[in-house]
Amino acid sequence: MSLADLTAQGLTAHLQKVVLDIIVDEQMAKFEETLPERLETHVKAITLGHIEHIRNHLKLADEMTFRIEVNMEEVQP
Repeated sequence: MSLADLTAQGLTAHLQKVVLDIIVDEQMAKFEETLPERLETHVKAITLGHIEHIRNHLKLADEMTFRIEVNMEEVQP
């Protein structure tokens, strides 16, 4: 392999790396730009799911407390 061929291969490899670096930088910038909004959407959905779960739990606890109180009233003379 001649010196010219080695130089051409080295230049090609270097240019490929530069192009890949540019593409990766652009994609990372887009990712970082859209990440907060995408995370916010998921966090809201998860939070609403947790709130609904807690509401259901509290409602069930209230219903159980009511049933226990009613049953205790029936037992007392």
